[in-house]
Amino acid sequence: MGLTKQYLKYVPSGTCNIVGSSYGTIAAVNDTVCAVTACENVSFYNLRKTEKVNEFPGSENNATALKFSDDHQWLAVGYSDGYVRLFHQKSDGWLLFWYLLIR
Repeated sequence: MGLTKQYLKYVPSGTCNIVGSSYGTIAAVNDTVCAVTACENVSFYNLRKTEKVNEFPGSENNATALKFSDDHQWLAVGYSDGYVRLFHQKSDGWLLFWYLLIR
């Protein structure tokens, strides 16, 4: 009976494990999930399971603000370069709806 080695595949786990930015924003999606601006991304965390459940990749600039609509169907994300991305929540996930520059 010979010895064998098992090699595990390396999978990157995120942007240096950043939870949130120092000038970022946090907002509650519902009673268990929150959204946090982390560098150029928006990360979604399940607070009961203490794990990341989703992430929106951002632009080349930092995400500095986020705001949900009252019905939590729309999410506006503002970036440090003046751009705003508007996301709409569908049953199968989030959809980028609008991308505009505010000056």
